[in-house]
Amino acid sequence: SMEKGMEEVVRGEEYEGVLEKESLVVVYLWASWSEVSRKVREMMQNLAKEFDDVCFVEIRCEMMTELVQALEVRNVPHCIFIKNKVVVDELEGANVEDIKKRVQDLHDFPVLTEEEQLKYKLNKLTSYAPVMLFIKGTPEEPKCKFTKQLLQIMTEANVDFSSFNILADQNIRDSLKKHSNWPTYPQLYIRGKLIGGVDIVKELIEEDSFSDMIPEEAKLQTPTSSRTYEADRS
Repeated sequence: SMEKGMEEVVRGEEYEGVLEKESLVVVYLWASWSEVSRKVREMMQNLAKEFDDVCFVEIRCEMMTELVQALEVRNVPHCIFIKNKVVVDELEGANVEDIKKRVQDLHDFPVLTEEEQLKYKLNKLTSYAPVMLFIKGTPEEPKCKFTKQLLQIMTEANVDFSSFNILADQNIRDSLKKHSNWPTYPQLYIRGKLIGGVDIVKELIEEDSFSDMIPEEAKLQTPTSSRTYEADRS
């Protein structure tokens, strides 16, 4: 019989198919220009033979640039672990022992608990953008005065942010409070770490330490007109 290795994904729709598999799927991203990722690829091919009931898939980044961007992968080597059609973990870097241990663990403990899935989802969500706001409503239509204040502060500080409307998702609204151990909204996260609510942000501004906390990639050179709240200033 032919030795099982890694399947290569060469079209976007093949990746969709990978997501539909019932088994544990390990997606390995590498690039021919990265020597370390080429070396790890050999190890991954050996792992694929060792775990014959795990589906190993490889994506060569320079051939699949759109997919790589969609997966938000910044560096190679990079592994994505998919179980029961849900992304359950990601590992970046060349530590093969870590990769092997993760495959072993996910292989041996079939199903992630709902709690683990939720934790993964919340971690992914809070670090979705360098500066992430969890607010009541949207930047266009804030639904509480504290949200409105926080948005105004962000606009005046020329901060580029993404936001999540907690009013649209009761499950996230309840679980994020427990996850962050912070009882109220809005909540500000920088690089996945909770900073706090509007009072904390005001204190940081008074102490002159707020702008230092904003990652370079989230500093806008000029204010964006679409996010000004002139009309609301009464």
